[in-house]
Amino acid sequence: MIKNKKKYKYFLFSLLLLVWLPVYASMSDGTIDATNYTTLLCINEDCTTNSQINWKTTNGTVVHILDTTLTGKIWSENNGWINLNPTLAGVTNTRDGVLGGYAWGENTGWINFAPTNGGVTINTLGEFSGWAWAENTGWIKFDCSVTNACLKTDWRPISVRPKTSGNLPVTLTPSIPPPVILAPVIPEPIIPPALPQIEPLPPSALTPITPQAQTPDNNESLQNEISNNSIDFGSSSGEGSSGGSSSEFASRNSVFFAKTLGDSVDFVSSLANEFNQDILAPVREVGKALKEGVTEMARGAYSLVRETVTNIANFTSLVANQIESFFTSLFGL
Repeated sequence: MIKNKKKYKYFLFSLLLLVWLPVYASMSDGTIDATNYTTLLCINEDCTTNSQINWKTTNGTVVHILDTTLTGKIWSENNGWINLNPTLAGVTNTRDGVLGGYAWGENTGWINFAPTNGGVTINTLGEFSGWAWAENTGWIKFDCSVTNACLKTDWRPISVRPKTSGNLPVTLTPSIPPPVILAPVIPEPIIPPALPQIEPLPPSALTPITPQAQTPDNNESLQNEISNNSIDFGSSSGEGSSGGSSSEFASRNSVFFAKTLGDSVDFVSSLANEFNQDILAPVREVGKALKEGVTEMARGAYSLVRETVTNIANFTSLVANQIESFFTSLFGL
């Protein structure tokens, strides 16, 4: 009878052990629930427009939730396969159910399970809760109060697992750095060097030659002299115009002729000076401008030549008028 009782105890203990081991194993190595296995990939801000992500696929690698990591592949109906444990990255877990790290999808890009203003956890009921961020497609919603956003597992945080007589081994969560996503280097546009702008040389300062003020006509003084010392062709005593000898005519009018000759010399000298100033000086300036070969000076020289030609014409007209006036006054023509 005693032996039968011992056998019964061994049998009962073995049965309990067989029942407990699978339960404990599923709490530390969980899989996805057969009913609640989808999350939502939000398309708009309030996630009313979305697509589903299947965590319990038929053809993909089975998803496992471990104390340190998540493994397997999930399927996005709009973006294809997503790998939970890619090379050099992967979704991490702690024994308290706090997820982190990165998954990878060819179309979604890197999926961050602990983004700023987000994050995903597994509560004591095995429910996923929170938000993950896909760099190419946006937020992924985990919420069992929303249809098709509820994801459950039989994995449990360490706080709700059955106690054992011994200390459970402590597994440290490795720190997996997030993958470095390098922004494409956009080369700066090549800007051709600016061509130096050659400013035109300022034109040389050409001071226009102001014609000297014309002095009163020299023939005016001659006219005065003529009026005051008119040629005496006869005496006041009644001699005719043919009276008297030539010597007497010369004697009577010698002063007048000397004065007239002197005024004529002065007049011609004045004409020579005016010719030198009004004609020869501008011509020298033109020659100088042409010799220097400066474009703007040449333009100024052209203007000066034109002005000189005008001066020559004016001067010629003036000389002609003065000569005509002189002889008219002299001989009373």
